[in-house]
Amino acid sequence: RVLGFEFLHLGVNTADEKGANSFADAMNNMFGLGRTREIEQAVFVGDCFEVMKHSEIGTKGHVGFTTNNVRRALAYLKRKGVGKVDLLYREENGIPLFAFLDVELAGYKFHIKQKGS
Repeated sequence: RVLGFEFLHLGVNTADEKGANSFADAMNNMFGLGRTREIEQAVFVGDCFEVMKHSEIGTKGHVGFTTNNVRRALAYLKRKGVGKVDLLYREENGIPLFAFLDVELAGYKFHIKQKGS
């Protein structure tokens, strides 16, 4: 497993901020996962849920994975016919750190993120 793909989180789409907060509160109430942080577009619940305040990426949401090397992972995925979404791609000092993939399966988009970033 040179690329070291590992599950990062499940991104759940909601209609708006109110829906995201409602979902996050319900998950916390049921499982005690805690609201770990909030950013402009999402609320994180525990280590496994990113509750989106919109439904713009993926019909149902997205699945995040980490990898040992985003550049190599993208080359590997390209050989399998999977590309990246240029608008949702991030580099730092010429090193790829994050990329959304241009595939949707069962209503979910996918992204990969550099481990440790």
